[in-house]
Amino acid sequence: PEYLAHVVEVVDKYGDEVDFDQLGHVLRQLGVMFWTACDSGAIESATHATYAAHFADILCALLRAFVA
Repeated sequence: PEYLAHVVEVVDKYGDEVDFDQLGHVLRQLGVMFWTACDSGAIESATHATYAAHFADILCALLRAFVA
């Protein structure tokens, strides 16, 4: 979904304004939600493939902000 691309732009633009602890908490919660959904079977493989690249882009943007 293209609308997820905007999340990366927002994180790149404003990520440095978010507190270090808050970014760490967001990263942890995203991981928990993602793996919980995967383990529960809530994500079908076709849906997973559709969102995987966007999820990875968002995760990378958050990690860049986290270590900046």
